[in-house]
Amino acid sequence: MAKEGTILKLKKVFSMGYVPSRGAQSYSFVSQISKDYYFFHANCFSHACLNLTNELIDSANLSFYDSLNFSLGNIFSSTDAEYEFTSFLQQIGLTTKFVNNDDLINDFPCFLNENQWIVALYFCENSNDFHFFLQEKDGSWSGKYSYKNIVEHFDELPCCYTAPNVQKDKYYFINKYLITNPHAKTSNKEENEYANC
Repeated sequence: MAKEGTILKLKKVFSMGYVPSRGAQSYSFVSQISKDYYFFHANCFSHACLNLTNELIDSANLSFYDSLNFSLGNIFSSTDAEYEFTSFLQQIGLTTKFVNNDDLINDFPCFLNENQWIVALYFCENSNDFHFFLQEKDGSWSGKYSYKNIVEHFDELPCCYTAPNVQKDKYYFINKYLITNPHAKTSNKEENEYANC
């Protein structure tokens, strides 16, 4: 699990109203602070659920050793993964809610407030490992593979995801979750920039 210092740093970031805004920013640059590549700072969980920009990683002083390079704890099932990631997000001030396709009354992202984003959880029973995807503003999905410089993009969520270079590790879709930053600017659908989708 993340160190207490990491939780405090991330809590401060999200209390100032941060919402995912990396967009297409590359992880292949070297941090001027830590002197290592940004892709060492983020795994699939931190890419999808936190989605911090390179500049924010530096300004928040999130180093490789005490920042996003953490385990979600002892994961033996998809239920464990769900509990660990929702508990962690709660500790840093974010809320999560399970959503299914019936909840998505309007096409994405029309129904979202500005302080909300959607992630998808996958689980691999072979390795007791998790994987996450983030739904981008255009409705596509992105996922970062481990602490490597591999970010994949999909128009639609796959029902089964195979890890690059590890063909035996097949990750199966578990659930989608709506993440909300209650400290961030919000708007209703009528005010949302996507309201005319």
